[in-house]
Amino acid sequence: MGYKKYLLIILLGGISYLTSAQDKPFARADSLTDSLINAGNWKEAITQGKQYIANGTDYTGLRLKIGFAQFMVGNYSAAIENYDKVLQDDAHNQTACYYLYLCYKYMNNEALAGEQLAKLDSISLKLLLVNRTDITSAGLESSYKIANTNYRGNASYTKFDLSGHVLSKLQVYDAVSYFSQYIYEYHNFEHTWQQNDDRQTENFLKLSYPLFDHFTLTGGWHYLYTKYQTTTYNGNLFVGGINYNAVLFNVQGDIDIGRLMTDRVTQYNGQVMVSPLGNLDLYFISGISYLNRNTTDNFIFSETAGFKAIKNVWLETSATFGNQDDYVEAGGLYIYNTFDDTKLKLTETAYFQLSKRLMLNLSYTYEKKQDAVQQFNYNQNSIAAGILWRF
Repeated sequence: MGYKKYLLIILLGGISYLTSAQDKPFARADSLTDSLINAGNWKEAITQGKQYIANGTDYTGLRLKIGFAQFMVGNYSAAIENYDKVLQDDAHNQTACYYLYLCYKYMNNEALAGEQLAKLDSISLKLLLVNRTDITSAGLESSYKIANTNYRGNASYTKFDLSGHVLSKLQVYDAVSYFSQYIYEYHNFEHTWQQNDDRQTENFLKLSYPLFDHFTLTGGWHYLYTKYQTTTYNGNLFVGGINYNAVLFNVQGDIDIGRLMTDRVTQYNGQVMVSPLGNLDLYFISGISYLNRNTTDNFIFSETAGFKAIKNVWLETSATFGNQDDYVEAGGLYIYNTFDDTKLKLTETAYFQLSKRLMLNLSYTYEKKQDAVQQFNYNQNSIAAGILWRF
C-alpha cells in the first residue's frame, strides 16, 4: 500500500503544478488590468487586454474589464462585443447586462436596450432608476415652411410623441402630428384668388421587439386624415421590417404598404448606418427606396452625415434625391403626402444636449418643389425646432 500512497502524492502534486501553471497567465492578466483600470488608464487596459486575448488568455473576468474600459472611453460598439462574449458563457451576468443596457441606450437603440432590461435583477433596476414597463421619452417638434410662390401659403407642422417599454422587451412609439397649408388658385376671368385649405392630422404607432443575435423586428401603422376644400380622405399605411445591429454598423430593411388619399403606395427601403468610432460622435447613414405609386415607379436616395462638433453639440447634414411624392421616411414616421411634389431636400440640423435628460434640436431645410397643377418649380425653406425629454 505504501507505493500507492506515494503515487497518489506525486499525482496530486502534478495536478497542483499544472493548475498553478495554468492560473499564472490569468493572475497576471488580472493584476495588470486591475492596476490600469484603478488608475483610470482605460486605453492601456484595452491594449493589454486585447494582447492577452490574442495570446489565448481569454476568460469572463478579462472580458468584463475590457468592456468596462471601452465603455469609459465611449466605444460602445466594442464594449457590446465584449459583453456579448460574456453572455455566451453566462446568459444572465448582471454586470454585462447592466452595461449592455447603457451602451444600447447611448446608441439610441431602445429595442435592444429593452432586451437587457428583461434580464436585470431588482438591484440593477434600482441603480438605473428604471422599470420594465415605463415611458422612456417624450418629444415635441414644430416647423414653419415658407414657399416662394404666390400660389402657395406658408405651411406648418407639429408633432408630439411618446416612447416606452412594455414588459421590458416590447418598445412602443406613438406620434400625433398636424400639417396645414393654404393653396391659392388664380381665376383669370374673374381676376380673383381662391383660397383652399389643405389640412392633415396623423397618428403613427410603431412596435419594436428584439428577436435574437442583435435582430429587431419592427411593425407600425400610420393613419392620415386629410381634408382639402370640402373633401376628406382616410389614409392607412402599414410598416414592417427587420434591423440587424453589428459592431460599428447597423442594417435595416422594411416595406411600407397602404393607400394615401387616392393613391396606392408600396415602398421598399434599405438603410445602412456606420459608426466608425463605436458611438454617435461620428456616423454616416445611406438609404435607398423603391417607391411604387399607382402605375409609376422611381428610386429615392438619401445620405446623412453627423458628428460631435464640441461638447454636448452634434451637427448633421442630410440630403434626399428623387421624386418624393407620397415618400415614406424614417421607418414610417414621416409621409410626404403634400399637395406638391418634392424633388430635392437638403437639411442641416444641430443637436444640443442641454442636460442629462433634455435634448434640443434646431434645423433648416431647403426643398425644391414642383407645382402639382402648373408644373413649375419653386423653392421652399423650412425652420424647425424640437425638444426631447428622456425619463
